Amino acid sequence: MGPRVPGESVGPRPLSGVVVRTLNFTVRRPNQASPVRGESVSGSAISRNHAALRQRPKLAALLSGVAVVVVWYLWRFVSPYASVDPAYYDYFWPWRYALWAHLAGGLTALLIGPIQLWLGLTRQRPPLHRLFGRLYLGAAVLGLSGASYLIVKELPSDWVFAGGLLGLACAWTLTTGMGYFAIRRRRIQQHQEWMIRSYVVASAFVFFRVFVDVLHAFGVQSPKGVQTAEELKLAAWFCWSIPLLVAEVLIQLRHLRSVEGFGSEVGMPNNRWRGP
Repeated sequence: MGPRVPGESVGPRPLSGVVVRTLNFTVRRPNQASPVRGESVSGSAISRNHAALRQRPKLAALLSGVAVVVVWYLWRFVSPYASVDPAYYDYFWPWRYALWAHLAGGLTALLIGPIQLWLGLTRQRPPLHRLFGRLYLGAAVLGLSGASYLIVKELPSDWVFAGGLLGLACAWTLTTGMGYFAIRRRRIQQHQEWMIRSYVVASAFVFFRVFVDVLHAFGVQSPKGVQTAEELKLAAWFCWSIPLLVAEVLIQLRHLRSVEGFGSEVGMPNNRWRGP
C-alpha cells in the first residue's frame, strides 16, 4: 500500500492484478417450485401449494373409483370376448381382428389412464409419467385404427349408429392430439386439461354400457328385455358427448374459482356485476 493521500477515504484497496468477483447466492425457499433470489415466499404461493396437497385425497378417491368401474366393465362386457366364441361376437365375427385392435387399444388407455392422470396432476415421477404418456398415445392410435375399420363396415347398414361412433373417434383423436401438441410446447396446464378430456372420451366404452343400463332401469327396452336399435343409436351419441360436456363445465368452473381466488389474494377489485 502507498502513502495515504489527503482527502482519501480509509479502506482496503484492491490488489493489483487481482480480480474481485461478487458472489450471488440463490436460496431455495420451502414450498416453492423454483429458487428465488433475495425474495421472501409469498403467502399466495404457499396457500396454493397447501390447497393442492389438501386436494390429493379427493383426487385419489376419484381415480380409485374410476379404476373400479373400469375393472367392472372389463369383467362384465369384455372378458367374454376372450372365449373367441363366434356366437358371442355375432356379426362382429368377420371383423374380429379390427375389433381386437380396438379393444386392446381402448382397454390399455382405460387401465393406465387413472395412473397417468395421478402422476400428471400431482407432478410426481416425471419419467414414469412420460413413459405412460407414450403408452397412452400408442394405445389411442391402435384403438382408433380398429375403430375406423369397424365404422366403415357399419356405416352402410346403420349410419346413425356409425355416425355416433365416428363422432367418438373424432373427439378422441382431437382431444388426444391437442394434449400432445400442448406438452410439446410446454403448456402444462393446457396439456393436463386436454388429457382429462381425452380420458373422458376414452371412457365412452364404459359410459355406453352405463347409459344402456340406465335406460333399462327406466323400462326403455323391448318387451323381450333385449336391447333395441333405438337405444343403441342414442347411446352411441350420448356416451361421449354428455360426459365431455360435463367435464368441460367442471374445467371451466375450476378456472373461474382460480381467477377469483387470485384476484382476492393480490388485492384486485372484484369486477363482478352487482346490479344497478
